[in-house]
Amino acid sequence: RGSSLMLGSVAFSPDGHRVAASGETAALQQWDLDSGQPRPPVPLPGSPLFWFAFTTSGKAVTAGFDGTVAVLDIDAGQQVQALVRLPVPADTGIKYAASGDGRTIAWWATDEKTVHLSDVATGHDVGRPLNLDAAAEGKFAPNSRINSVAFSPDGHHLIIGYGDGLWLWKTDTAQLEGGP
Repeated sequence: RGSSLMLGSVAFSPDGHRVAASGETAALQQWDLDSGQPRPPVPLPGSPLFWFAFTTSGKAVTAGFDGTVAVLDIDAGQQVQALVRLPVPADTGIKYAASGDGRTIAWWATDEKTVHLSDVATGHDVGRPLNLDAAAEGKFAPNSRINSVAFSPDGHHLIIGYGDGLWLWKTDTAQLEGGP
């Protein structure tokens, strides 16, 4: 069914019985797919909820426009971890990806060429950020940008859609392992 919500992210729950959406409100909106009925939204204090992803356990890792990150238990309808603020640059678009276990979040500013990994519980950096221009030794056009990032199921790699290709990054060593 339609929604009047300006959307930031949508996703199926791991069990496939629910769909959820984030957008311009400070809550995770959700619908039961078996009945087609909306479920109560899960509130999140702070900025509008821009992005979220389900973990394999069914929790939701969320991020706001201002870099606030939280973990929500959507079945209980509550936040299960204190808000953490990532050191995102002000007044810029931020994009996110979460590991399947929900412990690590990758984030990047839409106008930068660096991917950061942060611990969801603390907001602290995990390892070194990856600057793609430096790591790829100038193989990109000056106007190339990061379009998308996804974790491997085991969380040990990121695939990065950047410029005109895909790049594989080993998360524990911050090394590029392959590209175009």
